[in-house]
Amino acid sequence: MRNRLIAAGMLMAASGLSHAASEINIGMSSEYVFRGIPQSSGAQVWGSFDYSFDSTGLYSGIWISNAGLAGNEEVDVYAGYALSLSRDVSLDLGLIGYFDPSAPASASASNNGEAYIGVNWDALNAYAYYNVGGTAVKDDESAYVEVNFVLPLLADAKLQLHLGSFMGLGDFYDALSDDSYFDYGVSFVKDYGQAGQVAFAVTASSIDENHGMSGLLPVSDRPQFTVGWSRSFGSAF
Repeated sequence: MRNRLIAAGMLMAASGLSHAASEINIGMSSEYVFRGIPQSSGAQVWGSFDYSFDSTGLYSGIWISNAGLAGNEEVDVYAGYALSLSRDVSLDLGLIGYFDPSAPASASASNNGEAYIGVNWDALNAYAYYNVGGTAVKDDESAYVEVNFVLPLLADAKLQLHLGSFMGLGDFYDALSDDSYFDYGVSFVKDYGQAGQVAFAVTASSIDENHGMSGLLPVSDRPQFTVGWSRSFGSAF
């Protein structure tokens, strides 16, 4: 999924159970980078629909992209629960399913699922994910943790800092000389109101040509520059 946190818990308002909120998002980027790893060989176009029940904290959504984790299109579905602990602190937990509709069953390694839990504290958030593994490879469970910080620069611009760490847990990764890597990134996001947001990002990971996972994932220790645009629309249903 786009390197956004499942912030659909972000849609919570404060009304009754009978009310609901929904949002449609569209965007494009020069490259699809997921957890520091380039996933496409060209531009990405994506769209999403998020739905939440006000005051309950429950939310769900779907995200679709022409570029995915196996080089084909990607469809992600997710659902979760966001709990406000105080004015600045909230807890977020849920499930994500990653699907590659074009891949044959024998090669659908990107069809997998994750459970996640996160804490949002004002401009800082930290999330942990547990992946139960893909459908094409046995015993390829993994975990990923990330910390993100948003630094306001102007009234309509911000700097986003990201640090993440991937850890292979199953026997599939234990057979590799390296079963973990870290990634980091910096993004500058400018809001143009009704025209949407424009983002410039620099990302990289610790996977070089000598890393044990370089045969599975692209070498990405050099900075990857991407530019993107997104726009959100409130929906009437």
